[in-house]
Parts: sequence; structure tokens; C-alpha cells
Amino acid sequence: MYLYISNDPGIESVLDIGGDLSITTGNVIITVTNSDDIQVEINNFTEIVGIYKLTYSIVDDVGNIGTAIREINVIDNIAPIILLIGSSNYTINQGENFNDPGVTITDTGGDSDISTSNINIEIKDPLNNTLNYSYPLNHALQAITAGIYTITYKATDNANNETRVIRTINVQDRTNPIINLNYSLITSNTPISLNQGEDFTNGDPGILNVTDIGGDPNISTRTINKTVVDSNNISQSISSFTQISGRYIVTYSVTDSA
Repeated sequence: MYLYISNDPGIESVLDIGGDLSITTGNVIITVTNSDDIQVEINNFTEIVGIYKLTYSIVDDVGNIGTAIREINVIDNIAPIILLIGSSNYTINQGENFNDPGVTITDTGGDSDISTSNINIEIKDPLNNTLNYSYPLNHALQAITAGIYTITYKATDNANNETRVIRTINVQDRTNPIINLNYSLITSNTPISLNQGEDFTNGDPGILNVTDIGGDPNISTRTINKTVVDSNNISQSISSFTQISGRYIVTYSVTDSA
């Protein structure tokens, strides 16, 4: 009987000029042979790349055999498969190093020579700077800047099918900003002296600058908060604490984007 194959355009008709009026397309038998002329399974021969012959055969009522041949070129359109070793997402602290656990690669499309040596690595940092390396990555990723790093593994097989897999590294900023005062008790060993009732706002020497090695680009515009405590570590109003004589500590604080 004629066996239907998906994507096979089929046969238009069969006829027998010898006079067998009983033959129909239902009498057609299909066989498949590979490029080595070895018969293969008709149901799954397309799983292996190569040139195949589909032979359509029919026998009339006196044993005469008629054939028609169709050539099938099975091409590789399946990209290689890259599998991450370890997780696809990691979180580390700023300043730490990340050692890439690596990947594996296979190609079900038929490139038997593919290996991890075919893999290229692209690393993009939080500032969108991109560096390219060959596999394997023989040095640790240095997480200098807080934010998202991506490691993209790319490979192409011998049929130019490309695949890519991404690993994400979230580098967290756990470094506090630094406030540099215009006048510091730590460096001068001399406290600021104000007259009782004098407005501290007018006498406040303020801050020199704010820095953040954690990478907040807007740290200089963040709001500086001021709090004050007396010698008993009791909070006082920043606007009126000078109404009572005594020793006070004013704390300047700022919060970065992390």
C-alpha cells in the first residue's frame, strides 16, 4: 500500500500500458536508501543529515515492476545546544570575583566535530562595555561596578546554525557612601563652638563632597540628612538644639541608589 510521508508531494498517478487496470496508488511501495545505498527506516530517516533516495515501486499482475525515484536532501537546520554548568543567575557582592563554572555543547543536527572550542564568550558590564573571549574563560570576572553583568556563550555549527545562552551576574552594592566634611572633629580634634541660641544652620561649615565607590552616579545630588544628639545620646531638634548649652554631635547621612 502507498505510505504517506509528511511533506512528500506524493505521486500523481500510476498506469500500466500492459493492460493491468487494477493497479492504483494504493499499490505503491516506498523505500528509502542513503548515500551509501543502504536502506533506512522510512519513518525517521530525516533525523540524520544527508542525501536520500525515495523509490516508489509498483508491481502489475504479471510481475513487471515500475519505479520512480525522488531525491531528498536533508539539511541541518538545528542549532547546537549549549547547556550552562551551574545556575543561569548568580548574585555576588561588589568587589568580589566570579569564576565561570562553564558550559557543555552538543549538536543533534549532525556536526560531530563541534566542541566547546567553538564557543565564543561575550561579557557586558553594567556600563554596557563589552569584551570578547574564547572559551574557556581562564580568569575571574572582576565585579568592580555594581549592576548586571551578562556572560553570553555563542557557537555556530558547520551548517551555520547559531545558538547563544546567557548567564546573568547581579553585582550588589554593599558599600556605604562616604561624606567628607568641610570641618571634621576626627581630623581637627577641636569641636565647633557656637554661642547659646546661635542658629546652627548659619554656623554649619557643611560638607566638602560625597563619594560612592559603589557606583551611584547621582550620589552628589542625593539629599543629605542631619540629626543631632546631646551628651546623653538623646535626639534633639536640629533647628533649636543650640538653645541649651552643652556638647552635641551632628551626624550627616546620605543613602545611595542601592
